[in-house]
Amino acid sequence: MEGTDKIFAAFLLGLISGVLAGIFIWDRIVKKVILKKEKDKSLRDIDFYKQKVRKLEKENESLKIKLKEKQQEKTIHRNHQSKTGNSKQIDNKSKPEWQNKPVEKQQEKITGKQQEKQQENAKKPTTPPKPKIKTLYFTIPKEEGIFHIRNAKETPNYECYYKIEYKENENTGTLYYIGRENDPVALEQYQYYILRACENISSKSFRKATKIKQIKPGKVRRINDHWEIIEKIQIEVL
Repeated sequence: MEGTDKIFAAFLLGLISGVLAGIFIWDRIVKKVILKKEKDKSLRDIDFYKQKVRKLEKENESLKIKLKEKQQEKTIHRNHQSKTGNSKQIDNKSKPEWQNKPVEKQQEKITGKQQEKQQENAKKPTTPPKPKIKTLYFTIPKEEGIFHIRNAKETPNYECYYKIEYKENENTGTLYYIGRENDPVALEQYQYYILRACENISSKSFRKATKIKQIKPGKVRRINDHWEIIEKIQIEVL
């Protein structure tokens, strides 16, 4: 009987060891599958952002080409005007004095009218020029709701989620959410990307949401080297 008990105990220990080994191997396989899925998802997100950057670069290049063409057109137009002006002066010099006198009288009348207009305009009250609207782009604010100016960008890229517009020489501005409506990163990590600068006024939770819609922009105030949120953006998640 003692021999039978020993054999049964050895069998039982072997069975338990096999089960534990199987559980360990299964856990390793599940972890590898999860890590692979997360890696594939990260690679897809990176590819998407790269495509967005390439698109912005192409649009930037096309804008530069159009601007260059407009500048060339302006230069050609100025050269043409200067040539026509010089040709008129040459024609007037080649004419006899008795033919140039009527032209001189007309020019005197024109200059007199111009002076009258200038005097009338001088009497009119002058309106101050409108301040320029400036725009800065940011990724996400700090936990305290602060955008540091050193992190600002003048042109947006795929990392930018917020935009601040303000009038020149003023210390208050308007805050906008400019991220994609169905941004998967912002929806999954909403506490980090959204709630620091936005307030969800809808009844739906972020875990069930597929879209982000801005309802009302927020407000910011400049203090030394940073912009501070004084009123959050109102959004709805759909």
